Amino acid sequence: MKKLISILIFLTIYLNAFTQEKGFEMCSKKKSESKTVLQQISSKTVPTENFDVQNYTLNLDLMNCFQSPYSHQFTANETITFKALEPISYVQLDAANYSLTINSVTGAVSSFTHLNNLLTITLDQVYTVNQTFEINIDYLHKNVNDYSFYAKDGMVFTDSEPQGARNWYPCFDQPYDKATFNLIAKVPNNVLLGSNGILHDSIYTATDITYNWLTEDQIPTYLVSIAAKVNYQLDIVYWENSLGIQIPIRFYYNLGEDPSAMEAIMTDLTDFFSDTFCEHPFPKNGFASLNSDFSWGGMENQTLTNLCTDCWYESLIVHEYAHQWFGDMITCATWADIWLNEGFATYLEALWWEHTYNSYSAYKEDINYNASSYFSGNSGRAIYVPSWVTTLPSIGELFSGAITYSKSACVIHLLRYTLGDEIFFNFVKSYSSDQQFKYKSVTTQEFLQKLNDFTGEDYSWFIQDWIMQPNHPLYSNQYSFKDNGTSWTVIFKTSQTQATTFFRIPIEIKIKFDDNSEVVERFFNESDEQSFSFNYDKEPVLLTFDPDNEIVLKTATTTQVSPSNISNDNNFTFKIVPNPANEETTIVFDINLTSKVKISINDILGKEINVISDKQFSAGNNSVKISTSDLKDGIYFVKIISESKIYTQKLIIEK
Repeated sequence: MKKLISILIFLTIYLNAFTQEKGFEMCSKKKSESKTVLQQISSKTVPTENFDVQNYTLNLDLMNCFQSPYSHQFTANETITFKALEPISYVQLDAANYSLTINSVTGAVSSFTHLNNLLTITLDQVYTVNQTFEINIDYLHKNVNDYSFYAKDGMVFTDSEPQGARNWYPCFDQPYDKATFNLIAKVPNNVLLGSNGILHDSIYTATDITYNWLTEDQIPTYLVSIAAKVNYQLDIVYWENSLGIQIPIRFYYNLGEDPSAMEAIMTDLTDFFSDTFCEHPFPKNGFASLNSDFSWGGMENQTLTNLCTDCWYESLIVHEYAHQWFGDMITCATWADIWLNEGFATYLEALWWEHTYNSYSAYKEDINYNASSYFSGNSGRAIYVPSWVTTLPSIGELFSGAITYSKSACVIHLLRYTLGDEIFFNFVKSYSSDQQFKYKSVTTQEFLQKLNDFTGEDYSWFIQDWIMQPNHPLYSNQYSFKDNGTSWTVIFKTSQTQATTFFRIPIEIKIKFDDNSEVVERFFNESDEQSFSFNYDKEPVLLTFDPDNEIVLKTATTTQVSPSNISNDNNFTFKIVPNPANEETTIVFDINLTSKVKISINDILGKEINVISDKQFSAGNNSVKISTSDLKDGIYFVKIISESKIYTQKLIIEK
């Protein structure tokens, strides 16, 4: 009875988890419907990049923003520290003319102009490579709604992704230019104000509070955030890191809301992410529930995530918290690389369910949901769009739920399937811990290089096929069972019918025999119309392609045909004798026409280990003896390429 009750409780929790709207859906909906770019840059002008911002110090007087009629106007003073990347005599910053009035620019300055959403500052001298200098900007944010700085009903917050930071403070508004940040903000004394980093100081007077938040780690401009409200509620839970330091996780929420269920999971969630990836990367974290101006989902601002009103949903919390590792600690270098933010955060939702329920099925349920989301909304573009490196696309395309979120998460699942669990999880732990990327930005090409360096293999094919090209494979497979008298041969031929380039991936087939036993064969599919053959000492009765639906981005038909008519390929046969092999074996093959034939031994991922022969063979029966003494015990594949077709057979080495 107790066991039945436990099962019912599990099913109740499980069904509740998967009937909620997904975290990635809420995040995508929020971002794709964002208005942050409506006023940001009417021209296509981009600042000249000849410097690296080291630090922003932003001092804001927000007193009027919390008092009726809740003006958007505030005064500000900003100090920016630069490092020259080349000899420079001027700098340019993003600064929206619609919302910002620049009163003065001082410091290492001789003059400035503010035109076409660019603040161009002529310096007082030529600064040489690696020389640092400071500029001080006194400015006014106008009483306009720029869809990045919000003020209403006693609440102020900011929301800047992808390039809305320039609407409320001058900055170099590119995701790869990360800097430390120092926020000083004056507000009425009944206001709680949260921001990025740690609370360095708060100075109270009879009428106001001045908060000082500091980031110890670099942050991109779009993740700089303020969340403040009159009579904000605040809970703090603590997570202890490996050094015994108590990390505060702050929950800002509106009256009537109850974040306690999410507070209760934070220790386990932080433990899980810290164990799976690197340890929690920041000295503080938190969540802030906002108002109706933030109408949906969440925004993963570094160490202080924005949430829609009363949106204390587990899937959403998990998604946004995952961004603290993938998006905040490691940031996409360009908007073409946004899949590294959103794909990982969406994928980590599935990993959380796997961890929570100790169930790969729970994980796959979420991955399958992502696949369905992709199929229903596929716009036919690739995950990676090269033009996005320099040109911001439409917000709907950038934050496409089907592509940027769902398909990207499915591709990360395919990477896990390709690498296997041990290598995959060791890789992502190494990736998240790598000082080359930690608190910095990453391109897709750098991610690939890290993958290659870690595995010692070349996975360019994986990124090229699954990230750089659109759509998915459409499989049209055939198989046959051939009775040899004392043994049986299974021939499996796979073809893809999509118009786009071929998708390479390991394939699994499950073969059931007449004694009800089963075997799963795994092999690498590297080309179209590739044939694979397997020999058994018992009769096969059923073949299933991709039996566990691990290749979730696909459609497939698999048809049994007669051995003599498997796509008319009965003009070529080959066998391996003996198989299993010890010190040597013989490849026997029969060709109709004299032609060049390449014979190689490959591992299960298709990597070529040895080229046995690559020469002209006469029509008829041929044989090639090969030594296997230098091969370790295990499964290999002998590959024969003849007349542009590939035939593959499993070779077992047993010594």
